[in-house]
Amino acid sequence: MKRIAAWMTLAACGTQAPSARTSSPLERCLAGGGQLYEQWSTSNLHGAVTSIAAGGSTIVLGSQDGSVKQWSIAGAPDDPSYGPRFADGGPVAEALGFGPDGTLLAGDANWALDRWSLADAQPAGTTAISDQPLASVFATPDGKQLFVGGHVVYANLWSVDSSSASVAGPFKTRLWNVNALALGDGVLATAGDNYGVPAVELRAAADPSSPTSYWQDPTMAGDVRALAFGNSMWLAAGDGFVALLPSDDVSDGPRTTAIVPDHRAVGLTPLGDELFATAGSEGTLRVWRSDTAEQVGSLPIASAIGLAIDGTGSQLFTSGADGLLHAFGCR
Repeated sequence: MKRIAAWMTLAACGTQAPSARTSSPLERCLAGGGQLYEQWSTSNLHGAVTSIAAGGSTIVLGSQDGSVKQWSIAGAPDDPSYGPRFADGGPVAEALGFGPDGTLLAGDANWALDRWSLADAQPAGTTAISDQPLASVFATPDGKQLFVGGHVVYANLWSVDSSSASVAGPFKTRLWNVNALALGDGVLATAGDNYGVPAVELRAAADPSSPTSYWQDPTMAGDVRALAFGNSMWLAAGDGFVALLPSDDVSDGPRTTAIVPDHRAVGLTPLGDELFATAGSEGTLRVWRSDTAEQVGSLPIASAIGLAIDGTGSQLFTSGADGLLHAFGCR
């Protein structure tokens, strides 16, 4: 395992030609020397935001008052339009996600998984999950399985059959909190902490009952709060660090860890095969290399609760306690 200290000033990614592999407009712009900037912000009209998700040109925000509402960016990139609300009040949506079958998913403060139809914003069912707070939701690409993570100690992962709404679990884990879920090559990764130190667990998505690989770092304090699969590895970030973990076995630890004490990453998204972005609750949006965890860009932003990317890979979105939806691009 290699550990590096990340530097903090905004820098271009150089003039190397963009990779022929998966690459977004944001990645190509940054690789060509472009810089992140805030394109626009708009009020969500419902106070503090608790969760964020993006699917194609639809951005969904869950708010502290229990509302769940959507914005469309299908028109002009600087003129988002307000769509039908999924909910006006009720249990707070602590985590949001999209199912491939045209549904919106929410893990709510009443410990249930809520579903709405994206076509008409109508309720599509609620499934009771636990008697403890939920923290993360995720759907497999075929839509057959939904995974839900929570804040229960050692029994905090469930699988939901999307057709029957039957719940399997809770599955035992070493994690105290499942803050983030991600899927890659049939492997389900769960991330959080164990006794207050960052931890990641892998298990087969087809049989999530038992973990197959586990990593924790007792030299660091805090949680893994954001996770994604990109460039054939796990991209993980959290309280003061960014880590690149092998795709199949994490027991030997990260390939590289960048220590960033002033960054509390709460959202992460790949921009392509070469770069990924994180958003921090301390108020920064940062860009990293996917092969070295070297920081290549940073932009001050309002304190964030998560990070989302649109379907074209042209815009990033954050929100938080300020109740605004913020959009970022590259120029």
